[in-house]
Amino acid sequence: MMLGKYKYTADLQTDQSVCPMTKQRIRDTAFSLFSTHSYKGVSMEQIAKTAGVSKGGVFHYYPSKYDLAMDCLINRFEQMGTKDTPANLTKEEARTYARELISLYIDFIKDNPMTMNFFLELYQIAIDKNDTQIWEEFYERFVQQISVLMEMCGIENPRTKAILLMATLDAVGLQSIILPNSSFQWDELKGEIFQVYIENNLKGVD
Repeated sequence: MMLGKYKYTADLQTDQSVCPMTKQRIRDTAFSLFSTHSYKGVSMEQIAKTAGVSKGGVFHYYPSKYDLAMDCLINRFEQMGTKDTPANLTKEEARTYARELISLYIDFIKDNPMTMNFFLELYQIAIDKNDTQIWEEFYERFVQQISVLMEMCGIENPRTKAILLMATLDAVGLQSIILPNSSFQWDELKGEIFQVYIENNLKGVD
C-alpha cells in the first residue's frame, strides 16, 4: 500500500533486495535517534554505527536521510491505527472500537514523549520540499476511520465530530511538548475524551 510516493514497510518485505530484519533495525535505530536528538541532529553515519551496519548498508535501503525519516513516520502512523474500520459493527462494538482507538493514540503519545517534536520537525521539512501528501492522506484516513465509527454509533454529523476529536488528540500531543513534565492522568484523559466525543453524543440514540 502507498502513502503519497512512499511504500508501507510491509510492502517492501517482498522486495528481493531487502532484508526485513536489517531494514527494521535501521529504521528502529533511526527513529530512536531522531526522537532523542532531532532530525537535524542525527547523521546517517551515526545511524549506521548505532545500528551496527555500514553507512553504505544504510544507503542500500534508504537513498537519503529524509527517505529514512519518512519510513519511520509511516511505520509509526501504522502503529497508531490507520487500518480500515471493520465493517458492520454493532453500536456497542463500534463504541468499544472507538475507545480502543483513542487509547492507542494516547498510549503512543505517552510512550513516545519526544516523538511529537520529531514529527513537527519533519513536517516542516516536508513543507519546504512540497512533499506533504503523505501527511494529508494519513490525516484523511484517520478522520475517515473515526467518522465511520461515529456513524456506526449513530452519532450525528460524524465527520465534523471526527475532525474535532482528531484536533483534541493532536492537542494532547502538542501539550506533551510544551509541558513535558506535566503529570498527565493518562487513563482519566482517555476516559474523558471518550466521554466527550462518543458517550455524550449517544444520548437519545437507541
